Amino acid sequence: MKLPMSLLAQSILPRIQQVVREDAQSTKNIKKKILEDINHSILDKRKMMYDMMVIAINEYRHKEYFERKNKRIAHIGRHTSEEIAVWVFQAVIDKKMEPIQNVATRLGSHLGFQNPFNAVETAAEILAVCRHVGLFDIYGNPLRIDCGLTLPLETKDFIERTRYLDPLVTQPKDWTTNSNGGYLTIRHSALLGNEYHKENLCLDVLNIAQKTKFALDIHMLDIKEESTKPLNTLKKKVAFQTRERITNQVSQELLEAGNCFCFQHRWCFRGRLYMQGYYVNLQSDSFRKAALNFAEPQLIGGTL
Repeated sequence: MKLPMSLLAQSILPRIQQVVREDAQSTKNIKKKILEDINHSILDKRKMMYDMMVIAINEYRHKEYFERKNKRIAHIGRHTSEEIAVWVFQAVIDKKMEPIQNVATRLGSHLGFQNPFNAVETAAEILAVCRHVGLFDIYGNPLRIDCGLTLPLETKDFIERTRYLDPLVTQPKDWTTNSNGGYLTIRHSALLGNEYHKENLCLDVLNIAQKTKFALDIHMLDIKEESTKPLNTLKKKVAFQTRERITNQVSQELLEAGNCFCFQHRWCFRGRLYMQGYYVNLQSDSFRKAALNFAEPQLIGGTL
């Protein structure tokens, strides 16, 4: 039996929308976005500094060191020096008096190490060899990073968005192995973090949980979010305003997609179940909890 074209389109369209959303939020697009900003900047020397960083990282990677360091550097061979230079930009841009371990942790998260100490140590070395290009300074005791350049608001919001995937506007894929469920095109382990194994996990629970459909409460969208903590520093104010702005953007996109969505679910190593999402998430703060309803509410017992 053939489905009418209208029903066929209704069944396929959400999946197409979801694939497009996942591609737009993919971290692979950060490099393209930052490079566009670097190449189009005319008021400063970002392009020259980027090129100098690529040269410095190349030199760092092709020198001979002691055995353990050689192994660490060989591990990042899967990444190009151009990619790493973009990650340096991403890690240091806009940072004022930031502890170097924070910046090294952000940079190290891209390098693909299982051992976090190797990731931070290698990232710190990369920051050290790139310091001379003038993008940032390292100073103080304890060491801190200071960068005088900033990215356009649009670029910063884009980078922030890629840190957390939004809810799915179609039914998530069922988990049949420990690494193939949830999002349609992006593979994750069914365990949060860098945890992964092939032993038995309770995948049925994940599949049941992520079939639940949610919708935004339209009335809550008219209520302005207020911080539950004092915004007594510029950094805290900017972080709150950024989260509020992107939450509104994500909410608008979900409304335009039909206001019906699901969450990928994953386990933590303690056996706790977590929804994937940040700006819209039932396991978030009270404001974001209140902003969600069931898309298909059902009465459990009693009468209306």
